[in-house]
Amino acid sequence: MSDTHARHYSSLGQRSGYHILSRFACVMLVAMLQACAHSSLFSPYPQQAESYRLSLASGVFEAAHPGTGRDALLHLLEQGRVAQVAGDFDTSQSRFEEAIAAVEQTDLRAQVRLSEGLNQGAALLTNDNILPYEMAAYERIFLHHWQALNYLAKQQPEGAAVELRRARLEQQVLAEQYEAELAEAQAKARDEGLSIPDELRDISGLETGAADIKSAIQSAYTFLFSSAFWEARGDRNAALVDAKLALETNPENPQLLAHIKRLESGKTNDKAQVWLFVEQGFVASKTAKQISFPNFHGELITISLPGYDTQTLRAPGLTGGMTTGGENTFASFSTISDVSHMAAQHLATRLPGIYLRQALRALAKQQMQEQVGQNLGGAAKLLTMVYSVATERADLRSWLTLPHRVYAMREEVTAGSRQIQLQVGGAQYTLDVTLKPNQTLLLRAIHTGQNLQVQQFVL
Repeated sequence: MSDTHARHYSSLGQRSGYHILSRFACVMLVAMLQACAHSSLFSPYPQQAESYRLSLASGVFEAAHPGTGRDALLHLLEQGRVAQVAGDFDTSQSRFEEAIAAVEQTDLRAQVRLSEGLNQGAALLTNDNILPYEMAAYERIFLHHWQALNYLAKQQPEGAAVELRRARLEQQVLAEQYEAELAEAQAKARDEGLSIPDELRDISGLETGAADIKSAIQSAYTFLFSSAFWEARGDRNAALVDAKLALETNPENPQLLAHIKRLESGKTNDKAQVWLFVEQGFVASKTAKQISFPNFHGELITISLPGYDTQTLRAPGLTGGMTTGGENTFASFSTISDVSHMAAQHLATRLPGIYLRQALRALAKQQMQEQVGQNLGGAAKLLTMVYSVATERADLRSWLTLPHRVYAMREEVTAGSRQIQLQVGGAQYTLDVTLKPNQTLLLRAIHTGQNLQVQQFVL
Protein backbone atom coordinates (compact mmCIF):
# COMPACT_ATOMS: atom_id res chain seq x y z
CA MET A 1 0.00 0.00 0.00
CA SER A 2 1.35 3.43 -0.93
CA ASP A 3 1.95 6.18 1.62
CA THR A 4 -0.85 8.16 -0.02
CA HIS A 5 -3.34 5.32 0.50
CA ALA A 6 -2.12 4.75 4.06
CA ARG A 7 -2.61 8.42 4.89
CA HIS A 8 -6.04 8.26 3.26
CA TYR A 9 -7.21 5.30 5.40
CA SER A 10 -5.67 6.83 8.51
CA SER A 11 -7.61 10.01 7.86
CA LEU A 12 -10.81 7.99 7.36
CA GLY A 13 -10.21 6.18 10.66
CA GLN A 14 -9.69 9.44 12.50
CA ARG A 15 -12.85 10.95 10.99
CA SER A 16 -14.77 7.77 11.89
CA GLY A 17 -13.49 7.98 15.45
CA TYR A 18 -14.41 11.64 15.69
CA HIS A 19 -17.83 10.81 14.26
CA ILE A 20 -18.41 8.12 16.91
CA LEU A 21 -17.19 10.47 19.65
CA SER A 22 -19.51 13.22 18.41
CA ARG A 23 -22.49 10.89 18.36
CA PHE A 24 -21.65 9.63 21.83
CA ALA A 25 -21.25 13.18 23.14
CA CYS A 26 -24.61 14.16 21.63
CA VAL A 27 -26.36 11.19 23.20
CA MET A 28 -24.85 11.97 26.58
CA LEU A 29 -25.73 15.67 26.19
CA VAL A 30 -29.39 14.86 25.42
CA ALA A 31 -29.56 12.55 28.42
CA MET A 32 -27.96 15.10 30.72
CA LEU A 33 -30.19 17.95 29.48
CA GLN A 34 -33.28 15.85 30.09
CA ALA A 35 -31.93 14.85 33.48
CA CYS A 36 -31.38 18.48 34.42
CA ALA A 37 -34.93 19.36 33.42
CA HIS A 38 -35.97 18.03 36.81
CA SER A 39 -34.03 17.54 40.00
CA SER A 40 -34.68 13.94 41.09
CA LEU A 41 -31.82 12.57 39.02
CA PHE A 42 -29.04 13.99 41.19
CA SER A 43 -31.08 15.22 44.19
CA PRO A 44 -33.14 12.35 45.67
CA TYR A 45 -36.80 13.27 46.05
CA PRO A 46 -36.96 12.54 49.81
CA GLN A 47 -34.59 15.49 50.31
CA GLN A 48 -36.81 17.74 48.22
CA ALA A 49 -39.96 16.73 50.13
CA GLU A 50 -38.48 17.41 53.55
CA SER A 51 -39.85 20.97 53.58
CA TYR A 52 -43.41 19.65 53.22
CA ARG A 53 -42.94 17.29 56.14
CA LEU A 54 -41.41 19.99 58.30
CA SER A 55 -44.39 22.21 57.56
CA LEU A 56 -46.82 19.53 58.76
CA ALA A 57 -44.72 18.59 61.78
CA SER A 58 -44.37 22.20 62.95
CA GLY A 59 -47.88 23.36 62.13
CA VAL A 60 -46.43 26.34 60.27
CA PHE A 61 -47.99 26.36 56.81
CA GLU A 62 -46.69 28.48 53.97
CA ALA A 63 -48.14 28.90 50.48
CA ALA A 64 -46.24 27.01 47.79
CA HIS A 65 -46.31 27.21 44.01
CA PRO A 66 -46.83 24.05 41.93
CA GLY A 67 -43.63 22.37 40.82
CA THR A 68 -42.58 21.86 37.22
CA GLY A 69 -40.91 19.13 35.23
CA ARG A 70 -41.31 15.41 35.70
CA ASP A 71 -41.86 15.71 39.47
CA ALA A 72 -44.67 18.28 39.13
CA LEU A 73 -47.32 15.70 39.99
CA LEU A 74 -45.61 14.86 43.27
CA HIS A 75 -45.43 18.51 44.27
CA LEU A 76 -49.15 18.91 43.54
CA LEU A 77 -49.88 15.96 45.84
CA GLU A 78 -47.67 17.23 48.66
CA GLN A 79 -49.10 20.74 48.43
CA GLY A 80 -52.66 19.46 48.31
CA ARG A 81 -52.07 17.45 51.48
CA VAL A 82 -50.36 20.31 53.34
CA ALA A 83 -53.08 22.79 52.34
CA GLN A 84 -55.82 20.40 53.49
CA VAL A 85 -54.24 19.82 56.90
CA ALA A 86 -53.89 23.59 57.24
CA GLY A 87 -57.63 23.95 56.58
CA ASP A 88 -57.18 25.63 53.19
CA PHE A 89 -59.64 23.37 51.40
CA ASP A 90 -59.93 25.56 48.30
CA THR A 91 -56.20 25.35 47.55
CA SER A 92 -56.15 21.66 48.39
CA GLN A 93 -59.06 20.96 46.05
CA SER A 94 -57.36 22.92 43.26
CA ARG A 95 -54.06 21.05 43.65
CA PHE A 96 -55.80 17.68 43.75
CA GLU A 97 -57.90 18.56 40.68
CA GLU A 98 -54.68 19.28 38.79
CA ALA A 99 -53.18 16.02 40.03
CA ILE A 100 -56.26 14.00 38.99
CA ALA A 101 -56.16 15.60 35.53
CA ALA A 102 -52.47 14.72 35.21
CA VAL A 103 -53.13 11.11 36.21
CA GLU A 104 -55.94 10.83 33.68
CA GLN A 105 -53.57 12.03 30.97
CA THR A 106 -50.93 9.43 31.82
CA ASP A 107 -53.64 6.76 31.79
CA LEU A 108 -53.98 7.23 28.04
CA ARG A 109 -51.53 4.38 27.63
CA ALA A 110 -51.34 4.16 23.85
CA GLN A 111 -50.61 7.88 23.41
CA VAL A 112 -48.15 7.97 26.27
CA ARG A 113 -46.12 5.07 24.94
CA LEU A 114 -45.88 6.71 21.52
CA SER A 115 -44.87 10.08 22.95
CA GLU A 116 -42.34 8.77 25.48
CA GLY A 117 -39.89 7.31 23.00
CA LEU A 118 -37.26 9.98 23.68
CA ASN A 119 -37.82 9.76 27.44
CA GLN A 120 -37.34 6.00 27.39
CA GLY A 121 -34.21 6.38 25.25
CA ALA A 122 -32.71 8.89 27.64
CA ALA A 123 -33.69 6.67 30.58
CA LEU A 124 -31.68 3.87 28.97
CA LEU A 125 -28.59 6.00 29.52
CA THR A 126 -29.54 7.46 32.92
CA ASN A 127 -32.17 6.03 35.28
CA ASP A 128 -35.91 5.93 36.00
CA ASN A 129 -35.82 9.40 37.59
CA ILE A 130 -35.84 10.93 34.11
CA LEU A 131 -39.30 9.48 33.43
CA PRO A 132 -42.45 11.33 34.54
CA TYR A 133 -43.62 10.15 37.96
CA GLU A 134 -46.32 7.48 37.87
CA MET A 135 -48.46 7.32 41.01
CA ALA A 136 -48.58 4.12 43.04
CA ALA A 137 -51.99 2.49 43.36
CA TYR A 138 -52.37 3.27 47.07
CA GLU A 139 -51.45 6.92 46.37
CA ARG A 140 -54.22 7.16 43.79
CA ILE A 141 -56.71 5.87 46.34
CA PHE A 142 -55.65 8.51 48.87
CA LEU A 143 -55.90 11.21 46.19
CA HIS A 144 -59.62 10.50 45.67
CA HIS A 145 -60.23 9.89 49.39
CA TRP A 146 -58.80 13.26 50.37
CA GLN A 147 -60.48 15.05 47.53
CA ALA A 148 -63.72 13.68 49.00
CA LEU A 149 -62.73 15.33 52.31
CA ASN A 150 -62.37 18.66 50.51
CA TYR A 151 -65.92 18.34 49.20
CA LEU A 152 -67.21 17.43 52.67
CA ALA A 153 -65.45 20.43 54.19
CA LYS A 154 -67.23 22.63 51.65
CA GLN A 155 -70.57 20.90 52.41
CA GLN A 156 -70.77 19.26 48.99
CA PRO A 157 -71.59 15.61 49.79
CA GLU A 158 -72.45 14.76 46.18
CA GLY A 159 -68.93 15.63 45.12
CA ALA A 160 -67.58 13.50 47.97
CA ALA A 161 -69.76 10.60 46.83
CA VAL A 162 -68.27 10.80 43.32
CA GLU A 163 -64.70 10.71 44.64
CA LEU A 164 -65.38 7.78 46.98
CA ARG A 165 -66.93 5.80 44.12
CA ARG A 166 -63.86 6.57 42.02
CA ALA A 167 -61.62 5.33 44.84
CA ARG A 168 -63.51 2.03 44.96
CA LEU A 169 -63.32 1.62 41.17
CA GLU A 170 -59.61 2.44 41.13
CA GLN A 171 -58.92 -0.36 43.60
CA GLN A 172 -60.70 -2.91 41.44
CA VAL A 173 -59.14 -1.84 38.13
CA LEU A 174 -55.59 -1.42 39.45
CA ALA A 175 -55.56 -4.87 41.05
CA GLU A 176 -56.17 -6.45 37.63
CA GLN A 177 -53.61 -4.17 35.97
CA TYR A 178 -50.90 -4.98 38.51
CA GLU A 179 -51.45 -8.72 38.12
CA ALA A 180 -50.95 -8.39 34.36
CA GLU A 181 -47.86 -6.15 34.66
CA LEU A 182 -46.20 -8.48 37.18
CA ALA A 183 -46.71 -11.45 34.85
CA GLU A 184 -45.38 -9.37 31.92
CA ALA A 185 -42.20 -8.45 33.82
CA GLN A 186 -41.53 -12.09 34.71
CA ALA A 187 -42.05 -13.18 31.09
CA LYS A 188 -39.77 -10.38 29.82
CA ALA A 189 -37.03 -11.47 32.23
CA ARG A 190 -37.20 -15.01 30.85
CA ASP A 191 -37.00 -13.70 27.28
CA GLU A 192 -33.91 -11.65 28.14
CA GLY A 193 -32.22 -14.57 29.89
CA LEU A 194 -32.36 -12.86 33.30
CA SER A 195 -33.64 -14.39 36.51
CA ILE A 196 -35.51 -12.44 39.19
CA PRO A 197 -33.35 -12.74 42.34
CA ASP A 198 -34.80 -13.81 45.68
CA GLU A 199 -33.05 -10.84 47.35
CA LEU A 200 -35.77 -8.52 46.09
CA ARG A 201 -37.86 -9.48 49.13
CA ASP A 202 -35.16 -8.14 51.47
CA ILE A 203 -34.92 -4.96 49.41
CA SER A 204 -38.66 -4.31 49.75
CA GLY A 205 -38.33 -4.42 53.56
CA LEU A 206 -41.02 -7.08 53.94
CA GLU A 207 -40.16 -9.83 56.37
CA THR A 208 -42.45 -12.73 55.51
CA GLY A 209 -44.72 -13.95 52.75
CA ALA A 210 -44.91 -13.12 49.07
CA ALA A 211 -45.80 -9.73 47.67
CA ASP A 212 -49.57 -9.32 47.93
CA ILE A 213 -51.23 -7.13 45.31
CA LYS A 214 -54.41 -6.74 47.36
CA SER A 215 -52.42 -5.46 50.36
CA ALA A 216 -50.60 -3.02 48.07
CA ILE A 217 -53.80 -1.49 46.71
CA GLN A 218 -56.76 -2.02 49.01
CA SER A 219 -57.07 0.74 51.62
CA ALA A 220 -59.07 -0.35 54.67
CA TYR A 221 -59.03 3.28 55.83
CA THR A 222 -60.73 4.48 52.65
CA PHE A 223 -63.25 1.65 52.68
CA LEU A 224 -64.17 2.21 56.34
CA PHE A 225 -64.47 5.96 55.80
CA SER A 226 -66.68 5.27 52.77
CA SER A 227 -68.79 2.88 54.83
CA ALA A 228 -69.39 5.55 57.48
CA PHE A 229 -70.24 8.03 54.72
CA TRP A 230 -72.75 5.73 52.97
CA GLU A 231 -74.45 4.81 56.23
CA ALA A 232 -74.84 8.48 57.10
CA ARG A 233 -76.40 8.97 53.66
CA GLY A 234 -78.90 6.18 54.37
CA ASP A 235 -77.36 3.55 52.05
CA ARG A 236 -76.69 0.71 54.49
CA ASN A 237 -76.10 -1.82 51.70
CA ALA A 238 -73.25 0.23 50.22
CA ALA A 239 -71.94 0.77 53.76
CA LEU A 240 -71.88 -2.99 54.38
CA VAL A 241 -70.14 -3.71 51.06
CA ASP A 242 -67.33 -1.26 51.78
CA ALA A 243 -66.99 -2.44 55.39
CA LYS A 244 -66.51 -6.01 54.19
CA LEU A 245 -63.92 -4.88 51.63
CA ALA A 246 -62.04 -3.14 54.45
CA LEU A 247 -62.15 -6.39 56.42
CA GLU A 248 -60.36 -8.28 53.63
CA THR A 249 -57.04 -6.60 54.44
CA ASN A 250 -57.67 -6.20 58.17
CA PRO A 251 -59.63 -9.32 59.17
CA GLU A 252 -59.14 -9.06 62.94
CA ASN A 253 -59.84 -5.37 63.51
CA PRO A 254 -62.39 -5.07 66.36
CA GLN A 255 -63.85 -1.80 65.06
CA LEU A 256 -64.55 -3.36 61.67
CA LEU A 257 -66.01 -6.54 63.09
CA ALA A 258 -68.36 -4.62 65.39
CA HIS A 259 -69.35 -2.24 62.58
CA ILE A 260 -70.18 -5.09 60.20
CA LYS A 261 -72.13 -6.99 62.86
CA ARG A 262 -74.22 -3.90 63.57
CA LEU A 263 -74.91 -3.24 59.87
CA GLU A 264 -75.87 -6.88 59.26
CA SER A 265 -78.29 -6.85 62.19
CA GLY A 266 -80.38 -4.14 60.53
CA LYS A 267 -81.08 -2.57 63.91
CA THR A 268 -81.25 1.22 64.12
CA ASN A 269 -81.77 3.87 66.80
CA ASP A 270 -81.87 7.64 66.99
CA LYS A 271 -78.44 8.07 68.51
CA ALA A 272 -75.70 10.08 66.84
CA GLN A 273 -72.50 8.43 65.62
CA VAL A 274 -69.02 9.79 66.24
CA TRP A 275 -66.20 8.38 64.13
CA LEU A 276 -62.56 9.16 64.88
CA PHE A 277 -59.84 8.61 62.28
CA VAL A 278 -56.25 9.28 63.39
CA GLU A 279 -53.46 9.73 60.82
CA GLN A 280 -50.05 9.18 62.38
CA GLY A 281 -46.72 10.56 61.21
CA PHE A 282 -45.32 10.09 57.74
CA VAL A 283 -45.13 7.14 55.40
CA ALA A 284 -41.71 5.48 55.17
CA SER A 285 -39.27 6.92 52.62
CA LYS A 286 -37.52 4.71 50.10
CA THR A 287 -33.77 4.19 50.36
CA ALA A 288 -31.28 3.05 47.74
CA LYS A 289 -30.25 -0.61 47.89
CA GLN A 290 -27.44 -2.22 45.91
CA ILE A 291 -27.62 -5.64 44.29
CA SER A 292 -25.16 -7.44 42.00
CA PHE A 293 -25.79 -9.86 39.14
CA PRO A 294 -23.49 -11.54 36.58
CA ASN A 295 -23.36 -10.34 32.98
CA PHE A 296 -23.17 -12.74 30.07
CA HIS A 297 -19.40 -13.12 30.66
CA GLY A 298 -19.82 -13.97 34.33
CA GLU A 299 -18.61 -10.56 35.55
CA LEU A 300 -20.58 -8.94 38.39
CA ILE A 301 -22.51 -5.74 37.71
CA THR A 302 -23.92 -3.69 40.60
CA ILE A 303 -27.15 -1.76 40.23
CA SER A 304 -29.13 0.48 42.57
CA LEU A 305 -32.77 -0.27 43.40
CA PRO A 306 -35.37 1.48 45.58
CA GLY A 307 -36.14 -0.28 48.85
CA TYR A 308 -37.39 0.11 52.40
CA ASP A 309 -35.66 -0.48 55.71
CA THR A 310 -37.49 -3.04 57.80
CA GLN A 311 -36.89 -1.06 61.00
CA THR A 312 -38.53 2.00 59.45
CA LEU A 313 -41.60 -0.03 58.56
CA ARG A 314 -41.75 -1.17 62.19
CA ALA A 315 -41.88 2.38 63.59
CA PRO A 316 -43.85 2.49 66.87
CA GLY A 317 -47.58 3.02 66.71
CA LEU A 318 -49.89 5.30 68.67
CA THR A 319 -52.19 4.64 71.57
CA GLY A 320 -55.19 6.72 72.49
CA GLY A 321 -58.91 7.13 72.02
CA MET A 322 -61.74 9.43 72.98
CA THR A 323 -64.36 10.19 75.60
CA THR A 324 -67.67 11.44 74.28
CA GLY A 325 -69.06 12.49 77.67
CA GLY A 326 -72.35 11.58 79.27
CA GLU A 327 -72.76 7.87 79.80
CA ASN A 328 -69.72 6.97 77.70
CA THR A 329 -66.33 6.20 79.19
CA PHE A 330 -62.92 6.35 77.51
CA ALA A 331 -62.64 4.02 74.49
CA SER A 332 -59.49 3.22 72.51
CA PHE A 333 -58.85 3.32 68.78
CA SER A 334 -57.18 0.52 66.83
CA THR A 335 -55.07 0.30 63.67
CA ILE A 336 -57.12 0.28 60.48
CA SER A 337 -54.39 0.81 57.84
CA ASP A 338 -50.60 0.57 57.81
CA VAL A 339 -49.72 2.86 54.92
CA SER A 340 -45.96 2.22 55.12
CA HIS A 341 -46.64 -1.50 54.80
CA MET A 342 -48.90 -0.78 51.80
CA ALA A 343 -46.02 1.16 50.23
CA ALA A 344 -43.62 -1.76 50.81
CA GLN A 345 -46.13 -4.22 49.38
CA HIS A 346 -46.59 -1.99 46.35
CA LEU A 347 -42.83 -1.80 45.80
CA ALA A 348 -42.54 -5.59 46.16
CA THR A 349 -45.04 -6.06 43.32
CA ARG A 350 -43.11 -3.60 41.13
CA LEU A 351 -39.54 -4.65 41.91
CA PRO A 352 -39.34 -7.42 39.26
CA GLY A 353 -40.07 -4.85 36.55
CA ILE A 354 -37.76 -2.25 38.12
CA TYR A 355 -34.97 -4.81 38.46
CA LEU A 356 -35.38 -5.85 34.84
CA ARG A 357 -35.12 -2.25 33.58
CA GLN A 358 -32.10 -1.51 35.74
CA ALA A 359 -30.33 -4.72 34.73
CA LEU A 360 -30.90 -4.16 31.01
CA ARG A 361 -29.80 -0.55 31.44
CA ALA A 362 -26.58 -1.64 33.17
CA LEU A 363 -25.84 -4.17 30.42
CA ALA A 364 -26.43 -1.50 27.75
CA LYS A 365 -24.09 0.92 29.54
CA GLN A 366 -21.40 -1.75 29.81
CA GLN A 367 -21.72 -2.56 26.11
CA MET A 368 -21.44 1.14 25.33
CA GLN A 369 -18.26 1.35 27.42
CA GLU A 370 -16.67 -1.51 25.50
CA GLN A 371 -17.57 -0.06 22.11
CA VAL A 372 -16.31 3.40 23.04
CA GLY A 373 -13.08 1.89 24.37
CA GLN A 374 -12.48 -0.09 21.19
CA ASN A 375 -13.13 2.89 18.92
CA LEU A 376 -11.86 5.85 20.93
CA GLY A 377 -9.41 4.47 23.45
CA GLY A 378 -9.05 4.22 27.21
CA ALA A 379 -9.71 7.88 28.04
CA ALA A 380 -13.10 7.84 26.34
CA LYS A 381 -13.95 4.52 27.99
CA LEU A 382 -13.08 6.00 31.37
CA LEU A 383 -15.44 8.90 30.64
CA THR A 384 -18.32 6.51 29.97
CA MET A 385 -17.53 4.57 33.15
CA VAL A 386 -17.66 7.76 35.23
CA TYR A 387 -20.94 8.71 33.56
CA SER A 388 -22.42 5.27 34.26
CA VAL A 389 -21.51 5.44 37.95
CA ALA A 390 -22.85 9.00 38.29
CA THR A 391 -26.21 8.08 36.74
CA GLU A 392 -26.71 4.76 38.55
CA ARG A 393 -29.33 5.98 40.99
CA ALA A 394 -32.50 4.40 42.30
CA ASP A 395 -35.84 6.12 41.80
CA LEU A 396 -36.85 7.05 45.35
CA ARG A 397 -39.90 9.13 44.48
CA SER A 398 -43.22 8.68 46.33
CA TRP A 399 -45.89 10.81 48.02
CA LEU A 400 -44.13 11.49 51.31
CA THR A 401 -46.69 13.45 53.33
CA LEU A 402 -48.99 10.43 53.49
CA PRO A 403 -49.44 9.06 57.04
CA HIS A 404 -47.47 6.14 58.43
CA ARG A 405 -50.48 4.44 60.02
CA VAL A 406 -54.18 5.19 60.43
CA TYR A 407 -56.36 4.32 63.43
CA ALA A 408 -60.13 4.33 63.79
CA MET A 409 -62.95 3.99 66.29
CA ARG A 410 -66.70 4.61 66.52
CA GLU A 411 -68.98 5.61 69.37
CA GLU A 412 -72.75 6.04 69.63
CA VAL A 413 -73.94 8.98 71.73
CA THR A 414 -77.28 10.41 72.79
CA ALA A 415 -78.14 13.58 70.88
CA GLY A 416 -77.48 16.91 72.54
CA SER A 417 -74.52 19.04 73.63
CA ARG A 418 -71.32 17.09 74.20
CA GLN A 419 -67.73 17.67 75.15
CA ILE A 420 -65.51 15.25 73.27
CA GLN A 421 -62.00 14.67 74.55
CA LEU A 422 -59.37 13.11 72.31
CA GLN A 423 -56.13 11.54 73.45
CA VAL A 424 -53.64 10.84 70.65
CA GLY A 425 -50.28 9.68 71.90
CA GLY A 426 -49.20 12.37 74.35
CA ALA A 427 -51.44 15.04 72.81
CA GLN A 428 -54.93 15.95 73.99
CA TYR A 429 -57.71 17.85 72.28
CA THR A 430 -61.16 18.96 73.50
CA LEU A 431 -64.09 20.10 71.38
CA ASP A 432 -67.65 21.04 72.22
CA VAL A 433 -70.32 19.84 69.79
CA THR A 434 -74.10 19.69 69.54
CA LEU A 435 -75.33 16.54 67.85
CA LYS A 436 -78.77 15.82 66.42
CA PRO A 437 -80.50 12.42 66.40
CA ASN A 438 -79.14 10.09 63.64
CA GLN A 439 -76.39 12.60 62.82
CA THR A 440 -72.86 11.45 61.99
CA LEU A 441 -69.75 13.36 63.08
CA LEU A 442 -66.48 12.41 61.39
CA LEU A 443 -63.40 13.52 63.30
CA ARG A 444 -60.03 13.46 61.59
CA ALA A 445 -56.93 13.87 63.74
CA ILE A 446 -53.57 14.38 62.02
CA HIS A 447 -50.68 13.66 64.38
CA THR A 448 -47.28 14.72 63.00
CA GLY A 449 -44.47 15.04 65.50
CA GLN A 450 -45.69 17.27 68.31
CA ASN A 451 -48.41 18.82 66.15
CA LEU A 452 -52.06 17.64 66.32
CA GLN A 453 -54.63 19.00 63.88
CA VAL A 454 -58.31 18.02 64.28
CA GLN A 455 -60.96 18.50 61.60
CA GLN A 456 -64.73 17.96 61.82
CA PHE A 457 -67.09 16.80 59.08
CA VAL A 458 -70.82 16.65 59.88
CA LEU A 459 -73.18 14.43 57.87
